[in-house]
Amino acid sequence: MAGLKKREVMVIVLLLSFILVLPAWAAESIKIALFEPLSGPFKRSGDSYVKGVEFLAEEINEKGGLLGRKVEVIAEDSQLKPDVAVRKAQKHILDGVKIICNGTGTHIALALQQFAAKEKILSITYGGEGVDITGKSCSPYTFRVQPNSEMRSLALANFLVSKSFRKFAIINQDYAYGHDAGDGFKRRVKQIIPDAQIVAEEYHPTATKDFGPFISKVVAAKPELIFSANWGVDLVNLMKQARDMGVKTPFMSYNLHDPSQVLPVIKEDAIGSFTIGSYMETVDSALNKDLLQRWSKKPKYVEFEKWPAFSIGQSYNGMRFALEAIRKAGKFDVPTIIKAWEGMRVEGLAGPMIMRSEDHQTLMPVVVAEIVPTTNEFFPFPYVGKPFILPVEKTTVPLQETGCSRKKGQL
Repeated sequence: MAGLKKREVMVIVLLLSFILVLPAWAAESIKIALFEPLSGPFKRSGDSYVKGVEFLAEEINEKGGLLGRKVEVIAEDSQLKPDVAVRKAQKHILDGVKIICNGTGTHIALALQQFAAKEKILSITYGGEGVDITGKSCSPYTFRVQPNSEMRSLALANFLVSKSFRKFAIINQDYAYGHDAGDGFKRRVKQIIPDAQIVAEEYHPTATKDFGPFISKVVAAKPELIFSANWGVDLVNLMKQARDMGVKTPFMSYNLHDPSQVLPVIKEDAIGSFTIGSYMETVDSALNKDLLQRWSKKPKYVEFEKWPAFSIGQSYNGMRFALEAIRKAGKFDVPTIIKAWEGMRVEGLAGPMIMRSEDHQTLMPVVVAEIVPTTNEFFPFPYVGKPFILPVEKTTVPLQETGCSRKKGQL
């Protein structure tokens, strides 16, 4: 190489470096397609789910990938329309996608579930909570890595049994998830708290602007606690309008711990209400503390959200379980992954996560917290206080109550 110029030598060195690194990514990447609302009033919800999965994939790729392959995340706008999500999923399987996911919208999850079964690929939901996904519609190709609405209801009832509330009202969105959450709440509260009364129950269209008529009907029944499974702008408008109408009754919500769309708007009006979910930053586990530290060191993610809050942590936690199942399988083959994942147990951010073999529902703890005045520990507005964690035995709905008749290993 004595006759080569310095610049030519540098080019050769760079090429050799590329060749030496190339084998690590020689295999085709593991492609994961996410179908979320990336436009419209629920865009932030979709973006948050995507960020959690992207953060996970980035960290895995920085450590050499999964099974020696790069994890590639593809985010598509579902527009919250099942036909749009399925049409886009069809396009991606032609490009080698074998994993399709969603978090926003049970109706989207159910549509993707049917599509996945037909194409024999994996469908994973880290947010869709309608019971049918792992209930009567359970499929060998679908996995849920998040509690369903019935599990949350059971956890909620086990939490409320120690409180003084006995008269409850329900205001939910008028679609599958809203009705599942309402039915589950009634069923489990009455099961765990025999003297409980459901004094009012209202369902409204998604993206409702005027909640006045619904709120008036509910408060006329004089509940001691209002339960709502609403999320995003529907939860904001419901609670803000209720407070503007002079309603002091506390809420119990599935989604009040949202620090981007909900709490910065509701602020002090949320204090004293409760929220319930699968993840909160205040969870005092070593895994969660480590996640918070790692997140804080990546400016592009901190710019999106100061902490991996709400659905970010939720999608990260759930998809981490999914990718660990692929690692356990040892190869990127759908039947092998299904077999490896069934019965698998990992430690999640809030405690153990167990994949039930028959219905592919993850059994896991559920976290409840009260909204407290501003502490600035995480955000400069009222936020979740010390979490109360309901263990797996307090959140697990028996298989025979789910409506799923599938047997372990059945394809």
